[in-house]
Amino acid sequence: MYDKLVSLLQMKDKLNKLNDISRALLKELIAFLAPFQQATPALEKFKHPTLHRVVWWRHVILGHLRLVLSDVVDEDGNGTTAKDSDSIKAIKGIMLLLLYSKFVLDDIHVMASLLDPIMKSRLVRLGVKHNQIEQAKDKFKDAMIKYAPLDDEEEDVLPARSPVKKKARSSVLMYDQMLDDDDEENNIPPAEGHDAVAAALNVRVDNEYEVYMKHKVIDGEMRQCTDGDASGEFHVLSWWRHKGKDLFSILTRVVRSTLCISTSSAMSDINFSNAGNTLTKKRNRLKPRTINFMFLHSNRNICM
Repeated sequence: MYDKLVSLLQMKDKLNKLNDISRALLKELIAFLAPFQQATPALEKFKHPTLHRVVWWRHVILGHLRLVLSDVVDEDGNGTTAKDSDSIKAIKGIMLLLLYSKFVLDDIHVMASLLDPIMKSRLVRLGVKHNQIEQAKDKFKDAMIKYAPLDDEEEDVLPARSPVKKKARSSVLMYDQMLDDDDEENNIPPAEGHDAVAAALNVRVDNEYEVYMKHKVIDGEMRQCTDGDASGEFHVLSWWRHKGKDLFSILTRVVRSTLCISTSSAMSDINFSNAGNTLTKKRNRLKPRTINFMFLHSNRNICM
């Protein structure tokens, strides 16, 4: 829009406002910001899973922030990446510090990447540390044990999955009550066969985990899971619907409980903002049923 801006400023006789702006530096800055512009909407999608893409986009941004000290020709020889100017070098240095302080990988991000059948074997190459991968794998298995379906016999032997609520006693202090409850829980004898059933459950989890980690997505699965996307992007939920749910019954439950977590709060912020603009002091008699359109607007793709 530089040329349009020049024309507009000429009409207002304020072209001197561009005197201190280097057009070459402006082009460099625009090129520098392009990956950030791509990452932002990719991680702010509302009705698509994004948590498993955090590791990938962090890797992309980190690679983008590496200094280019000389002109680089691509493998095909068709394009050249110009070396960074001093200004861009300074900007990259500032942005790199911000990235490490603001864009922090948590175990849930790594765990979500493990649920992507393509991404799971690339975490080291994407810059994830070995110890964090191992921590995420431990939580991965814990989630599998938590969500593993039990048969009737296992439900009877492992009652801990549906704890009985205890009635509070008003005659004791809260602190004493907490101690008493802890003592009661610690003194509950294990059900008969508890250890054997728990061990069998762990074996089932370990076997499914090992098979999943060794599973490789073939080309046919890749084509089936693009959902007609012109970009050819692999859709992880499509793979779990068409293939994963038949192979990995436990992991399918973990996928449902993990990939539903939103990476960004942007849509929630928008919904709260819309609610604040609708429910004002001048509309203090609105009833819940009259503002259902706000819910319908946010979920129109699902409701239609």
